[in-house]
Amino acid sequence: VWGLSGQVARASYRNILIAVVLVQMLWVFFRWRASVYAFMVYVIVEGFLVNYFYTVPELNLMKDVYVASLFGVLTVTTVPRGIFPIPRTSWILPFGLFGLVYTAQVFNPYLPNILVGLIGLRVSLLYALLMPVGYWFFDSRERSTRFFVFLTLISIPVAGFGIFQYFAGPGWLTSLSPGFSRAVFYASGTGSGGGYYFRTISTFVQTGGFSIYLCFMMLVAVAQLNMASLRKERWWIIAAFG
Repeated sequence: VWGLSGQVARASYRNILIAVVLVQMLWVFFRWRASVYAFMVYVIVEGFLVNYFYTVPELNLMKDVYVASLFGVLTVTTVPRGIFPIPRTSWILPFGLFGLVYTAQVFNPYLPNILVGLIGLRVSLLYALLMPVGYWFFDSRERSTRFFVFLTLISIPVAGFGIFQYFAGPGWLTSLSPGFSRAVFYASGTGSGGGYYFRTISTFVQTGGFSIYLCFMMLVAVAQLNMASLRKERWWIIAAFG
C-alpha cells in the first residue's frame, strides 16, 4: 500500500496498472467464477477510467487481458479432464471458417497497415472467447438468475451517476480530467432551435455506450419482473427500472 501510494503521488499509473493486472490474473486463476463478476464491473466502468487516465493508453488492453485470462484458466481446468473448453455445437465450424478468413485479411495488402487488421481481429475474434466462458459459467438456473440480479443492482449507481452528470454539467467532467473533453464535445452542443443539450455518459467512454447499456438493463429488469423466483426483490427491480 505504501509503495502504491508513492506511485499515485508521482502519477506513475503504468506501474499501478501492471500490479493490478498481476493481481487480476492470480484472482482469475484461483476464483475464475467470482472474477466474472469483477469483469462485468470493469466493463461498465472502463470508459470512465480510459477518459480519466487518458495518459495511460495501455488501459484499453486491460479488458483483453481479462478475457484471455478467463479463457486460459478455463482451458487449464478443462483440458486435463479430457474436456474441450469450447462446446461442440453447430456454430463452431462456420465460425471457425469465418475466423480463418478474417485472420487471413489481417495481411491484406490493401489495408493501411497491419495494425488495422490486428485491431479488427481483436474486436471480431478475441471477445468470442467469452462464449465458452459463459457456457461454463452459467451451469445452473440459480447462477444465471443471481448473475443478472447482480447486473441490475450495479445498474442503479451507474444510472444515478448519469443523472448527477446531467445536473453537474459537462464542465464538471472536464474539471476531473482533460480526457473527458472529447466525450463532452460529442455529447453536448446547441440544437437546431438554439437550445443547449447535454447527453450524459455516466461511466462509459461516450454517450452511445450509456444509451445501449440503459436499453439492455431495461429489458433485463422487465424479464426479472416476470420471474416468480424474484417476487421478494420486485420492489427494488421496479426502482431500477424507473
